[in-house]
Amino acid sequence: MKKLIFPIALMLALTSCQELLNVIQTTSQGSSIAGITQNEAASGLKQALETGVINGTSFLGKKDGKLFSAPSPTEAPMTVTNNTMPFEFMVPTLMSIFQNQHQQILKLEQEVNRLEAERKNLHSDLSNLSNKINNPLSQDIIYVLNKNNFNAISYSNHISSYSWKSNELEIIASNSDPGLYFNVPLKINKSYLVKLIIHSSVETITQLFYSLESEEGFKEKHSISVKSKAGLNEHIFNLDFKNLSPKLRIDPSNSEGKFIIKTLLINEK
Repeated sequence: MKKLIFPIALMLALTSCQELLNVIQTTSQGSSIAGITQNEAASGLKQALETGVINGTSFLGKKDGKLFSAPSPTEAPMTVTNNTMPFEFMVPTLMSIFQNQHQQILKLEQEVNRLEAERKNLHSDLSNLSNKINNPLSQDIIYVLNKNNFNAISYSNHISSYSWKSNELEIIASNSDPGLYFNVPLKINKSYLVKLIIHSSVETITQLFYSLESEEGFKEKHSISVKSKAGLNEHIFNLDFKNLSPKLRIDPSNSEGKFIIKTLLINEK
């Protein structure tokens, strides 16, 4: 504050001095200065000071020479730009974004649930398939060779003897074409698996013949052949043919030897 007073007083003094000089000059031009009385001098000095005060105040109010002033009417008021969206407009926008995100989340949840259901179905299918592969004859068994039905089988004349011993069918082949003929309850347009576990005394060929309803007897083209080693063998024959008749034929060998059928069963696929 003290720093402002000195400049102001100096400006007022200079202005007052200028006014005083003007009064003296005017008096000197019009009359002699010697004729001025003390009262006239005091009155003139007072007038000069008043004029100086008025002019000094006016000077302080001018642009570019002022200490304090209000903005000029021509000056544009300073504005502050704020790019932030007002809160009342942000709420609907945020709600819309939230709803869209919520809908996306619901769709993702539905897709996850669908994929999970497919995964469970696939797991179930794979489990069933694995069970069928590992136990292809575990269900829907329609025929099992046993001591009660082995006599119902017809044996070719190339089999010299057969007998049931210890839950197994023992066969002695005296020639190269031993055959077992039997009837099983096969259904038309159904598929079957035949499981044969047989012990062979020689390395040979084991053959399964099937017949069709539209044909008589057994034919080579309607047969499935597999190799059997000397020892224990396990064979699975896939009968996936239409119009199967209930007649089957199994040739345990194409040579002489001793053969033991440990398991013979058929199941519907």
